[in-house]
Amino acid sequence: MNKYTLITSPTNHHRKDYKYLSYGCLSLFQEKYKKNIIQNHPWNNKKKYLNDAVKIKKIYSYVLQKIAKSLNENHKINKDLRYWKIIIGPWLHTFLASYYEKNLSVDILLKKKQKIIIPIVNFKNENQIPDSFFTFFSKNIYASSWNDYLFKLIISKKKIGKNFSFKKKIYKNFKESKKKMNKSYVKTLQKILLSLTNLIFFPLIKKQPLVFFNSYLSLKNKLFLIFKNLSLPIYFNEEKKFVYPDTFLRESLIKKFKKNDINTEILKLSLLNIPTDFLENFNYIGKKISKLNIPKKPKVILTANGIYGSSFEARYIAECISNGTKLILAQHGGRYENLKDFFHLNHEVDISDFFIGWGGKKNNIKIKNLGIIKPIKIFKKDNRKKNNILFLMLARGRYLRTIDSEINLKNLFYYYHEICPNFYDSLKNNIKKNLIYRSSINNYWNEKEFLEKKNAFCKIDFNRHKSNLFNEARESKVVVCSYFSTTFLELMSANIPVILFTPFNNESYNTETLKAFSEMKKNFIFFNNYKNAAKFINKNWNDIDNWWYSKKTQKTRKYFLNKFSKYNKQLIFDIQTLINNLTKIK
Repeated sequence: MNKYTLITSPTNHHRKDYKYLSYGCLSLFQEKYKKNIIQNHPWNNKKKYLNDAVKIKKIYSYVLQKIAKSLNENHKINKDLRYWKIIIGPWLHTFLASYYEKNLSVDILLKKKQKIIIPIVNFKNENQIPDSFFTFFSKNIYASSWNDYLFKLIISKKKIGKNFSFKKKIYKNFKESKKKMNKSYVKTLQKILLSLTNLIFFPLIKKQPLVFFNSYLSLKNKLFLIFKNLSLPIYFNEEKKFVYPDTFLRESLIKKFKKNDINTEILKLSLLNIPTDFLENFNYIGKKISKLNIPKKPKVILTANGIYGSSFEARYIAECISNGTKLILAQHGGRYENLKDFFHLNHEVDISDFFIGWGGKKNNIKIKNLGIIKPIKIFKKDNRKKNNILFLMLARGRYLRTIDSEINLKNLFYYYHEICPNFYDSLKNNIKKNLIYRSSINNYWNEKEFLEKKNAFCKIDFNRHKSNLFNEARESKVVVCSYFSTTFLELMSANIPVILFTPFNNESYNTETLKAFSEMKKNFIFFNNYKNAAKFINKNWNDIDNWWYSKKTQKTRKYFLNKFSKYNKQLIFDIQTLINNLTKIK
């Protein structure tokens, strides 16, 4: 029997005696090794995926309650479950889904009868523990190092058959792109001015009834809130000290849980890996917030960063709510009302008193669909240059499918290896040079280098954070969204010629979204695949504007926007009504 070495993260060294855990372990340049993938991802099966999503919800509920109690005891406080949901909920759900998914893969692996050598990394646990949810979500789950670490955590707890053996993995990993933050001097200046304003006017604003930040509202609407409520927007100084994870403390918390079952095992791993901002740095952050020149007991907080907020913002919100403050969260991106089951929406509605949605569905007790809060400029027909085809690419990591996604790892490999480069090949030769691929600097799959090799005559822009999307769109005859996202909603709102194709299974979308896709398909805004999208552009290259600004296309566009991203002239007045309703509650 042959003996194979298992690959759990990308490598440049390949031999015939290698097996790969998943498609995420392959390079786009090494397609021939697909036959060496040792197993199908368990969530390629849609029914299995949906059933497991329900199980993860139950695990999340159980673990959250136990961790909340443990943190209350450790920090010598008595906060309710809502408080801890606000602070640790997004991290905990993401961590649990990541663990659950990887654990499924390991269980399938260990049923194999082949002789397999499993390389194990020797990372120290504390070196893989993030400081915050933001760090975990933006870096850890996309990194080879963290995924190999998670693999080690899981397999080290399993019973291993005699056909498996371990060896130490020397971590010379596949080249990973590091995210570079684009510093905005305008934003820095805004923060300085807000900080100075809050300092100067603190005696007046410390008792202001409304606090708002990261609202995405226009300047005009912000000024309305300022004068109507005698309240200024606030700024958080988030400077904090570096704290190394306290292994002894974490182990002592874990020892209190005696049960020997899978839920307790997951609970222990969650406590072992909890970000330092929630444990070692918790008291320090609390003291920093208490010293900030910001209101400590506002009547209402309004923000659009309900799930992606920093540790300081989440902690401030949680502390204020503990003192009776009401919370209004606003939708900050698309897809909230498009997927059948979306953690972001469920979580934000759960922790808020009112949730402001962009769409046109009827309001319920908490969700108020007031319309898109972002100020989107509407472009006119003669206000655009018309040369390019702007192709917007998905930027998604290679290791985890994650909950709330219709995209599995096999789909992703196919998307980067086939769909994106083949769209270029499907265009007529005379317009190929007009194509611009636009994506993130993260370049998780090294797709930039792959496209540069495959498609010689197009432009590749993988630094989208340094350029304005709408400026790029103005210079395009048409924008192609290769996945359904916030960007598509924004471009539709701006009335810029845009088409959408969804290369993945649409089963995750709700009935309203599928109906909208069907309506858009009739007027060539939506396509089922890249070939039909490219065919449409080839046929209508000299007639794009006539198609887009026709009555039929515009009617379909407005139909979609009324469903999911409606424009509301009375938006700020409707928001003020919500604020007034909450300030009257005793």
